[in-house]
Amino acid sequence: TADDIVFTFETVRDLVLGGQWFSSYPIAAEDDPATEDDESLSGLTAVTAVDDFTVEYTFNETPGLSLWQFGVGLAPILPEHFWADAVSNTGSAADLYAASGLGAPGMWAYDFTEREPGAFARNSANQNYPLAGSTTRIYDDGTYELSGEGVEEQFYGDGSGSVEYEYTEGPFAQDVTYSIYTDQNAAVLALTNGEVDFMLNSLGLQRGLQSLVLAEPSLDIVVNPANSYRYLAFNTRRFPMSEVSFRQAIGCMIDKDFMATSVLQGSAIPAWSQVPEANSFWYNPDAPRLCEGLSQEERLAEATRILKDAGWTWDTEPAWDASNLDALPKGEGLRGPDGTPVPELELLAPGPGYDPLRATYSLFVEEWARDLGVPLTAEPTGFNVIVDAITDRSAPFDMYILGWSLTPFPDHMVDFFASSNDSTLGGNNYPGYANPTYDALAAQFQSTTDVDEAREVIKEMDAILAEELPYVVLFTAPIIEPYRNTLAFPFTDTLSGLQNLQGLPSFVRLSQ
Repeated sequence: TADDIVFTFETVRDLVLGGQWFSSYPIAAEDDPATEDDESLSGLTAVTAVDDFTVEYTFNETPGLSLWQFGVGLAPILPEHFWADAVSNTGSAADLYAASGLGAPGMWAYDFTEREPGAFARNSANQNYPLAGSTTRIYDDGTYELSGEGVEEQFYGDGSGSVEYEYTEGPFAQDVTYSIYTDQNAAVLALTNGEVDFMLNSLGLQRGLQSLVLAEPSLDIVVNPANSYRYLAFNTRRFPMSEVSFRQAIGCMIDKDFMATSVLQGSAIPAWSQVPEANSFWYNPDAPRLCEGLSQEERLAEATRILKDAGWTWDTEPAWDASNLDALPKGEGLRGPDGTPVPELELLAPGPGYDPLRATYSLFVEEWARDLGVPLTAEPTGFNVIVDAITDRSAPFDMYILGWSLTPFPDHMVDFFASSNDSTLGGNNYPGYANPTYDALAAQFQSTTDVDEAREVIKEMDAILAEELPYVVLFTAPIIEPYRNTLAFPFTDTLSGLQNLQGLPSFVRLSQ
């Protein structure tokens, strides 16, 4: 009921729940005039139950798309009758997160019923699921239609086109068990042995394991474009990464096409935009593509020009040796516009055991940077080591390579690059990027209630980032997913793959 929504809001507020809870129930805050920092936050000031089925939300300002339609309007709900004791007996968010949640009632097709830490979790069919047996139709004119017992809904059109997809919702399986494996090798072995039917992994299937799957007659593969990218980030708070010309020169030296086709052998797709091309509504095809299509000789010349035009100097300026097809001599003694020598720099990247693509990429970035005269050393290391380094509020890192999986609504453009979200303040702007023009666009994007306006603003923001490069977007990779061919999915073409929809457990059937 509405009282459960009020209970959830008050729990988020009183226990200061973070992460997705805070983005779903953002708590408004006023600025403290006694401090130099701006503590003001757009969000909710109150949530009130008008009656059992009506909720009144009060915001401190008119909520834009990211705050209402794609935020509070989609917020999860904690049923008070189940969670009240757990909340009243805890004094912190950590205590509440430690509660098991087993048996919690939900509005999904499955309930969480069993868990053995480190081994498996199990969901069982929700016998009270209100949409069980309902039919979904997707029309070629964009109409979405849902019909079933007690529900008839139609959105985005009038259903005048032809039906492209039609499927019935389950649950069709009594139980769904999620087994946990230490790595992809173990998970693929479980697939080929018939222990599991589908593999959930945010990176999809590693290309090196595809042959094992394709050799097994009982397994199939589905490939989808990803709403994600891998990127090179600069700590813009520190010299020389603070200089736009430096970031542009490094970005220019990186040959994304060569990496994708020759080095990574087709397992990667060159990427340029902060909004992946697969997210077609928000994608900006006209965003600048620095040094696209240049040879390595031309890249060295252009990167050198970028630095010289900005006032950089060398003891030994780099040059291209056509006979050796290499930079000879390599740059030495690079100094910034004010004469400051470029110090030894470190590039952190995931090791080959976690992601061989990014590990390999880091070694080539090191080589290209050294051609230019930048004393950069690639350090493939543990994923958590990188996360710890970039989340340290003293911000000690130089450069790193990581990746993001994104949501269709591109509010990551604010989360990752608005100065108010600097990681030293607890946000996700790890480069410490700050640009007043960009901040103004970010504020406009957050405040607008018009989707078309938001789309145009995002394209402007994307163009600025493609010029100033707090991130150099490197590549995206298709999501490759293996599954047992006794499973029948209602569809397999979907942004970021079936794993982005948890494998469609409430729709999948056994085909035999």
